[in-house]
Amino acid sequence: GVRVFVTFSEFLLLYADFVAAFRDGAGADRVVFVTNLPHWNDDDTTSDTAQWFNFVVRDDANRTPLALMGFATGRLLLTVRSRMEKVSAELFENFFFSNVAVKVDDMLYGSFIDGRACPVTESGAGCGRNYGATHISVWPLARALDPAVPVLFPAVTPSMEYRSPTAGRLTAVIGGIVAAALLLIVLVPLLLHRCRDSRDNENA
Repeated sequence: GVRVFVTFSEFLLLYADFVAAFRDGAGADRVVFVTNLPHWNDDDTTSDTAQWFNFVVRDDANRTPLALMGFATGRLLLTVRSRMEKVSAELFENFFFSNVAVKVDDMLYGSFIDGRACPVTESGAGCGRNYGATHISVWPLARALDPAVPVLFPAVTPSMEYRSPTAGRLTAVIGGIVAAALLLIVLVPLLLHRCRDSRDNENA
């Protein structure tokens, strides 16, 4: 059947509305989103992060995905701060690129590679990478309402590489755009001419 994909940022902000709209469960299996977070209201969770969150946030009504994300972010900041002798915005940013990856409880952040530290070659190799979230899984909204519902797709870490385009690649892209534009310039008048001839024949 048809499914509706919701970005995780929208899901975070509109979580209360989604819960109210799909509380009876009808259609909740057709709305999907992706996340790297554990469930925020699962008393039987095996996630260290979620267990700490449940311990701190005792009221179920306050256990939301946005609250869990804020909690995980806070744990990350505390971990990074404990490993820094001095703190500044620049030093904080450099911490991630210097340490490549940071693990807090069962959450892994990274790997991070500074593009300035790996110059781009003609082949496009040596690019900067920022994997950010890892172990991303696809959930139906039904799972957000009930942690017993399984995920639609198990957790994976996508391979993402950001490369500066080479001169050859730019030439190929520009050439393709020019060729497509020329094709349209030729085809549009031809189609209009044929349509006009067709109308004249019908009126004759």
